[in-house]
Amino acid sequence: MSKFCIECGSTLKVEERFCPSCGVEQRTPAEQTIVEEVLPKRTVEKAQKEKMSVGRKVLLSLALVIIATVAVGHLTIKSMTEPDKTVLPIFNAILDGNEAEFFANLTMPKDVEYDAKAYISHVANQQMDHFQKTVMEAANHVWDDGITRVVKHEDGSELFRLKEKKFFYLYPTVEVIPIGSDVQLETDITGAQISLNKKEYELNGENIELGTFLPGSYNMEVTTENAIIPNSAMWPIPITTNEKVNLISLLNDDFMVSLDGDQLDSIVFVNGKSTEKPLSELQKIGPIFSDTEVKVFIQKETPTGELAKSNEEIVTIGSDVYLSYPSDVSFVVKTPEEIAEETFDRNDLGQFVIGFRDAYQIALNNKDFAIIEPYLAPGSIASKEIKDFIGDIGNEYYNYNFTRNEVRGIELKVDEASVKTYEEFYFTNHKNDVIFYERDKQYDIQMDANGDFKVYKIHISDTKRNR
Repeated sequence: MSKFCIECGSTLKVEERFCPSCGVEQRTPAEQTIVEEVLPKRTVEKAQKEKMSVGRKVLLSLALVIIATVAVGHLTIKSMTEPDKTVLPIFNAILDGNEAEFFANLTMPKDVEYDAKAYISHVANQQMDHFQKTVMEAANHVWDDGITRVVKHEDGSELFRLKEKKFFYLYPTVEVIPIGSDVQLETDITGAQISLNKKEYELNGENIELGTFLPGSYNMEVTTENAIIPNSAMWPIPITTNEKVNLISLLNDDFMVSLDGDQLDSIVFVNGKSTEKPLSELQKIGPIFSDTEVKVFIQKETPTGELAKSNEEIVTIGSDVYLSYPSDVSFVVKTPEEIAEETFDRNDLGQFVIGFRDAYQIALNNKDFAIIEPYLAPGSIASKEIKDFIGDIGNEYYNYNFTRNEVRGIELKVDEASVKTYEEFYFTNHKNDVIFYERDKQYDIQMDANGDFKVYKIHISDTKRNR
């Protein structure tokens, strides 16, 4: 037979006086009545309360701990999500030069390109006390009303977007999101490469979308490795959010050199090396991105088989170069007559022959071959005949008086000229006999290495004389 605890209702053995579950003494109704009569009612209630079960005490304690923990946690989380907990570490990181801490407190946009040093330098390039105050005020407003705000750099460009974010879906906090700008490369260049922010791009003549970049000053390297003019350059590229799209321009016309010349079939040489292409195909060379010295000239074979070289020019970005050959170089195939006309001047030939006749008269009358010798080609037939003629006269008296010397015609050949003359003169011999002569002559003339005319042969075609 069993009974039940008068306090908690647990099953008890008949002989058990105290409940093993709650520890309450099991009195009979009569005993209970006696106790209630002896003790005041308030005392009985207190005794009953003091005899609360251990389980209840544990539960109550646990509840109190949980309530306290929640209260402390609430206050802690609330303090952690206040705007200054996000904003101040950003500015402290800038002052300390701590890149990792700086970016750890930002919410970075997806797929954004950036150079850490360049971006921090851009952010810090302003009055930081004023900027920190501006960001803090904007963050407090976002924390209060949940409305997103944009903070600008002192240069007017958008820098941060401050946006509300819920922590544990309950506590408002502020996230600082950097604002970037799209960057596009405008180009019509082929055969070159660029490197921007550690990414390589091959130029194929079409525009390239380079992505979204955070503002700052970036270094872009441009290289032409296999071009006619291999060169490279490093350029600073400023990127700002003032523009919706930052456009980097690399156009041929800005970096090419225009070539022209008077012989378009000439081969172009760059820095002493043949391009194996004629000027007609290389009227633009480049691109030239740097201040590298580039020398250009053209070369062509003349009709005589000699290689002629033009003037050598140092070219620079955007210059126009005209390559020409020296004035004494000709690529025209000329007829013998044309060559002769350029070699011999008809007027000069006529004057030379008249001068020869005057000197010849003096040489004869003075019996001095040396006077006429400069007009004669050394070792020529004319030189030998005149020298012998003057020598044969001896010491006998004679006199020549040339009264008329006319040039009647000039015939030109490639390397010689023939001048035909009509001459009249009086000859007085040792007997004082005076003879009048009329004579047609032809003087064959060549030009020596110094460009001087020389008579090498004299033809007497007709002679008339009268006493």
